[in-house]
Amino acid sequence: MFHHYILDWEKVYLIHHVVSLDTRTRLFPFKILNQIIHTNKSSHKMKLVNTFLCSFCKNPDESLEHLFCH
Repeated sequence: MFHHYILDWEKVYLIHHVVSLDTRTRLFPFKILNQIIHTNKSSHKMKLVNTFLCSFCKNPDESLEHLFCH
């Protein structure tokens, strides 16, 4: 997705501390950057849900990129 950008990872990991005040808002970017947010695809592999389809559009590929970008 962002193949042509050079990222300063130190800034990427610290920016959510600068722009947010509460703990929940700070935790969300951390979860995204570390791929901790579980999608139906990952939950289905762990047998926590019955289907791996996207909850919103029934697309077979429910990934973080699909949920937040497409």
